[in-house]
Amino acid sequence: MNTRFAAVLCAVLGGFVVGAGIARVEPPRIAADLTYETYPLDESGNVDRSSTPTRHWYKDQKSRIDNFTMKGGDPVLASSFILDCDSSRMIQVNWEERTVMVTTFEDWQRAMEEMMRLASRYAGMVPGQDREEPRENTTGGVVTSTTTWHDTTAQRDWFGLPARYVEYTESTTSSPDACYAAESSVEHRVWTTQLDIPLCIPDLNFDMEAMPEVADGGGGCVDRHESKVVGTPRSLDFFLRTETITTVDGRRRSSGYEVTDLSRATLADSLFQPPAGFERIELDDMFGGLAEMDAAMGGAAEPVQPKAAGIVRIGVALSAPPDMPADPSAVKRGIADWIETQAGYDAVPLMARDRAGALAEAPGVEADYVLFYDLEKAKAGVSAGGVLGGIVGGSLGAKAAGGAMKLEVEGGYDLSAVPGGERVARDDIEEDKGTEDPQSDLTEVLTDVAREALEALR
Repeated sequence: MNTRFAAVLCAVLGGFVVGAGIARVEPPRIAADLTYETYPLDESGNVDRSSTPTRHWYKDQKSRIDNFTMKGGDPVLASSFILDCDSSRMIQVNWEERTVMVTTFEDWQRAMEEMMRLASRYAGMVPGQDREEPRENTTGGVVTSTTTWHDTTAQRDWFGLPARYVEYTESTTSSPDACYAAESSVEHRVWTTQLDIPLCIPDLNFDMEAMPEVADGGGGCVDRHESKVVGTPRSLDFFLRTETITTVDGRRRSSGYEVTDLSRATLADSLFQPPAGFERIELDDMFGGLAEMDAAMGGAAEPVQPKAAGIVRIGVALSAPPDMPADPSAVKRGIADWIETQAGYDAVPLMARDRAGALAEAPGVEADYVLFYDLEKAKAGVSAGGVLGGIVGGSLGAKAAGGAMKLEVEGGYDLSAVPGGERVARDDIEEDKGTEDPQSDLTEVLTDVAREALEALR
């Protein structure tokens, strides 16, 4: 999958969305066509001409962004991304590989929705992505986001345009009883001007129904978020320079960009067309890796039937070390089967591999509770007794040595309500037993845990 292409699109469309949310006074049209070039800022806030520039082109309902790479100390055109609202299509050009992909807005929307669906489904499944737990003894407080606009009157001429200086600070603080501590401050310094750019903004209305709500992550602790504005907000139109200043460990660092060249000369239509003689790439080729990723992450989720009226459904989720001597999907399925046949509840295996991800996934399968197993160890190996049993052989050896192999399980579990994540049961898991079938015996161990956990619902 071409992740750079997806990142460029998200950045472009994200900028459009942000700009659309800012009230602006429509100035007289000063140019039908526009070209400008930007360079990034270094950590000190100076224009970094050792980095690659980005060039932007606008003409009527078409736009183009050129990205460069450095070769021999000089920037060389590497790729172009074109939006054409006149023909409702996107064009990506790879100048180094001489390839081009042309797709309609409609086809791109479908591909992005599929990507978001997979992102939703596998939220929390990547090992090492532990989510922050709330602070102890907190039930929820207030997180306040403040935008402070500073009084500034500086003006200057920039490429023959009247530029205004705007400065504002965005800060976040949390009350002592907040679930999560928050303390940050970011300064913004902007030179802006009113410039009528002919924007092409695709009408992409993504279907977000498949995306779950983000779970609080622990014990039902939820903070209340408030925002306030201090000072008089300024209008932000076309950015000639934008600098963001963050402070990390007492050190101030800048990031952003500055327009270093701007032209209103008439642009040729050919700049917004696919170049001739380039190899065509289809959208299916770019996103063909989705199926492979789906399979690599555990395959398709089991189909879930609508929940019957009056029944309580338990979602079963499991986090286990990679060397666990059993198939995680089969273990979860075995636990769910036991819950349905022996415990009197409905049950479904969940795909998520951490607690917060499982709580986020649960509403989509109508689960009322999540039974989450967090196994730190699930290991089967030959013990000293097992070696003896192997030597003696047969049932006598198995009985004498407790089996030819030993299954060790350590970790914990919790049973949490949906929504909210309130824990109704939790405890440690520790088991050390002989085994001849790790898959079956591990499922049995965790089934015994489920029996204990579900007592909290009686």
